[in-house]
Amino acid sequence: MRLQGIVPTYPAFTSPEDMRAFGDTGHRFWAPISSPLEAVERIALADPGREALVDVAPDTCTRRRVVTYADLAAGARGVAAALKDLGLGRDDTVALLTPILAEAFEIMLGAPLVARFCPVNPFLAPDQITRILAAAKTRVIVAPGPEIDPETWSKAERAASQLGVQAVAVGGAPGAPDFETFRKRRSDHVGAPTGVTREMDAALMHTGGSTGLPKLVRHTQGMHMFHMGATAPALEIRDDDALPLCLPLFHIGGSIIFGLIPLGHGARLVLPGHAGFRDKDVVNNFWHLAERERISLMACVPTVLAALNEVPIGDADLSALRLCITGGATVPVETCRRFAARSGMRVVEGYGMTEAGSYVTMHPPAAPQRFGTAGAPLPGVTLEIRALDSDAVLPRGQPGRVIVRAPCVTPGYGDGRVGSILEPGVLDSGDLGRIEPDGSLTLMGRAKDIIIRGGHNIDPVVIEETLVGHPSVSLAAAVGRPDAYAGELPMAYVTVEPGTTLDGEVLQQWTRARIPERAATPVEVVILPEMPLTAVGKIFKPALRADAAERTLRPLLAKIAGSAGAPDVQARLDDVGVVVTVTPMPGTPEPTLTALRETLGTLPLRIEMQQADPD
Repeated sequence: MRLQGIVPTYPAFTSPEDMRAFGDTGHRFWAPISSPLEAVERIALADPGREALVDVAPDTCTRRRVVTYADLAAGARGVAAALKDLGLGRDDTVALLTPILAEAFEIMLGAPLVARFCPVNPFLAPDQITRILAAAKTRVIVAPGPEIDPETWSKAERAASQLGVQAVAVGGAPGAPDFETFRKRRSDHVGAPTGVTREMDAALMHTGGSTGLPKLVRHTQGMHMFHMGATAPALEIRDDDALPLCLPLFHIGGSIIFGLIPLGHGARLVLPGHAGFRDKDVVNNFWHLAERERISLMACVPTVLAALNEVPIGDADLSALRLCITGGATVPVETCRRFAARSGMRVVEGYGMTEAGSYVTMHPPAAPQRFGTAGAPLPGVTLEIRALDSDAVLPRGQPGRVIVRAPCVTPGYGDGRVGSILEPGVLDSGDLGRIEPDGSLTLMGRAKDIIIRGGHNIDPVVIEETLVGHPSVSLAAAVGRPDAYAGELPMAYVTVEPGTTLDGEVLQQWTRARIPERAATPVEVVILPEMPLTAVGKIFKPALRADAAERTLRPLLAKIAGSAGAPDVQARLDDVGVVVTVTPMPGTPEPTLTALRETLGTLPLRIEMQQADPD
């Protein structure tokens, strides 16, 4: 059953101009609707048996459970009723310490009727989780019970005990309320939401995950509804779409972009296991899953694209596949090209951030395939490029700070700070870029120092503070080392106390044992005789990024060049970051040159390859 009149039909955008011309058309449709739950309930009333969530086994791709839209709406209402009975209010929070579970969507839809939800990365260290939950003013923690995920349940129990709050177990746990009983699903919960406005907070979303205490970004109902009329048209979401939900729920990609937004349009979310793309079975069986569930739309970070490129497609029928959206890190062009060629999908890049709730730019899906651009501003979003050292707005083509103007910009952080919010609805992204003549955005690096490993944000401070805790380390700095698979890997540089003999591998292992998250462990620790510093004595990280690029490329390219001789690799800094010049040896055979170019194309670097002058 198609949902004509219940959800909108979006046009195919063939250019940035199409997106601009669409204007507020989508926003006008959604204007009378206050929340994602109201959108879901409209669908539940029109087509109660429509499939909303389908849980499948990651190894066999067989269905284990189906949640209809009527079930989902009733469950969300049950969550709201339970929270109201417990006395929660608008400043209170329900924490989701869950992997990818269907129950999480009942909470994300229902909790904002009464309080807020806050999905938290369950892979963080227990003390870090407890600190986040305390900062979020958590009153209830929902987590998988010990039969589903014993380690996460242990963390939830510990946090609940330390904070004096209630822990609820999905799947049950000794001595704890079971989620099924807690939310008491009743069909009479379906009905129009009452007392909900777009100005109300719906969620607290934590950024990063490797800092001592990630920032908690406020998401309002209005931010989520804005993206019903902005991100959804850009993705051309349809009511007959099927999407695999393989991104973590603590990230806006899993919870909002490919969670609440498609559910508001009547789409079907396929949940292939609790770990998503972190599960090798999900990656290895993905093409089979795509055939069985008629997957049409998907999202993944560049690391997953690279992994899927290595999985044989065989005779799987991929005719339903339409569009793959990627982002979350610098996207290697060759990886995208290969994935598009193998799968038959269109691959488009988008650019977004937690502080804006979703994407703010996207390459128009029906436009000619173009890799290496973050796309055009979504309907309702305006971009500015400002000078690095002032608020002067720069013309197209000139690089500077990317400034976002949109109703989807967060009103602030959970602790009351405004951070990079320059004024209501205006956000300094911290990224560098330029606007091309056609209005699309090209990203050119980050003004901030966050390391993005496969779409996961890592704050270098946690690495640096850990290293400086070693009695022999005097200074430490962490930067991203370019990587074809992960985009960036954390790498650290240190100086040691005079007269100290210390080995980089020993320091790396010392750090591994003390950092609260494995993803933040540096893959290499380099001991320098002297740390590069600015004129005012601050560590000059651009010089370290240039060194990291050279250290990565030299052995890699030497291996490819073989007997032709190692290319010369020189990294330099310009006004927007690192540029690497690669010069092969004179007489290098053309097949080797081709192999060098292909390898360089997989790396998220600005690279210039030139031929050396003959002897």
